[in-house]
Amino acid sequence: MQKVKKYETITLITLSVLVSIFYLPKFWFLKELFAMHSATYDTFYEQHFVQPTPQNIQFPHKKNLIVIVVESLEETFKNKDFFGQSLIPHLEQLEAEGVKFTNFQNGWSTTYTAASIMALFSGVPTNVIGKYFVNTYGKTLNFLPEYYSLGNILQSNSYQTYSVQGSGGSFSGLENFLIAHGIEHLIDNKEMETEYHIAQPQDDWGYNDNVVMDVSKKVIQNIDHSKPYFLLIQTLDTHANYETHIPNHGKFDNSWYNAIYNTDIQIYEFIKWMPKERFVYNLFLNAPKPKNTVRTFSQIDLFPTVLEAMGVEIKGHQLGLGISVFSNKKTLLERYPDTLAQKLSKRSKLSEELWKMK
Repeated sequence: MQKVKKYETITLITLSVLVSIFYLPKFWFLKELFAMHSATYDTFYEQHFVQPTPQNIQFPHKKNLIVIVVESLEETFKNKDFFGQSLIPHLEQLEAEGVKFTNFQNGWSTTYTAASIMALFSGVPTNVIGKYFVNTYGKTLNFLPEYYSLGNILQSNSYQTYSVQGSGGSFSGLENFLIAHGIEHLIDNKEMETEYHIAQPQDDWGYNDNVVMDVSKKVIQNIDHSKPYFLLIQTLDTHANYETHIPNHGKFDNSWYNAIYNTDIQIYEFIKWMPKERFVYNLFLNAPKPKNTVRTFSQIDLFPTVLEAMGVEIKGHQLGLGISVFSNKKTLLERYPDTLAQKLSKRSKLSEELWKMK
């Protein structure tokens, strides 16, 4: 394996929670959309939003970045009293190596997979129109056009940018979003089959996590290590009620518990394979040591947090509505713990302008 010589590598393993709009009645969307557009405009968004620009982001040092988005990963999977034993013991082993923040909550309109990734990239939640059209018409529309997102920032600073997922790239509009937001190389189940010649059978949604991790290793091996890189990895096996073709480890009778345990192993082995220290799901390794780790934050805060973990200097520690938890500045969830969702759900001219679809 070709070793990383010039750039340190930071890895973030975080969660996504899928609540697919396909399973909700159409009248729900129409009712919510009508309520939104019959409401008066609110200025909360405008009061707290910081536009990401090249001028307020500086890279003193460049580090490689790997983000692993693990489907439906929860802290509760460590609850031995409930499950009999931890479902993610290997990830638990890594926690002693880094920084772990408390109270990482699901924010408003960021709880399904596509919205979670979009929040990571942009520091803003999807609006009502976005929540519906991401899943329904995402193959043809561009979301957050002309927005200087995480992928765009890294690409404009000479990063090689990759995304690896075992499912189809066009699902939920992610392919269009990622390509428009700085991802130059998107590897999905079709690419795995044709370019990587994967012989293993696919499930209904694509290749299992062991294949995703193996292909991710090959991507890293083939990357030009004289330049920094960004790699986004999306897993799938731990999606609730998803029947996978994975090894039976003999740990659990419940197939979903077994899938979680298997993904835990796959991610742990991938991280051990990496040549440098990493940073892991709300666990940051090879990153600055904050004075305070008792923080309350959500997906939108990951945008500036990930960049500051890499050593990037951000004016005011804020991008979009997200605030870096490596700073001492309070996040919006900390400032408005009981009312943030209500405030974000109000109609906003700025939000509608950001999410205009082309």
